[in-house]
Amino acid sequence: MTRAQPQSRPLMLALILAVLLGVAACGRTLEMTPAMQRAADRYLTLLDRGQYEEVWHAGADIFQNAVTQPDWLQRMAAVHDPLGKAQARALRNAVSKVDPANSPPGEYVMVTFDTRFASGQAVETLVLYNQAAHVGGDQQAAQWRLAGYFVK
Repeated sequence: MTRAQPQSRPLMLALILAVLLGVAACGRTLEMTPAMQRAADRYLTLLDRGQYEEVWHAGADIFQNAVTQPDWLQRMAAVHDPLGKAQARALRNAVSKVDPANSPPGEYVMVTFDTRFASGQAVETLVLYNQAAHVGGDQQAAQWRLAGYFVK
């Protein structure tokens, strides 16, 4: 698989951020399907365990093309590690969008959680991408993969 060249990574990261903002601004709120819930749980469990390398490997192609594995590991060590252990997490909402403008085509879901970490409260956002639909699959065979993770 071809990865983005270092000089194009800021553009790819900007595109993923545009997806996030576009989904939030004009997406529709939805009830998460079991496949979406399993994907969110899987990524959050890996993040909670500090298994950032596994998160990167299990991420969507568009995620892996946007950020190198070493950059991802460095960012998670700087951003996620200081939060400490997740103590409680509650789903705030899930918003979907198909083919957002200025983003790779496909179906996206932005899942937001209110999370209490050892160091305090934070809002976590997972952007999931239906990779199966992008390659011709159907909703029953959805492969929700991580396309972005943000915490503030």
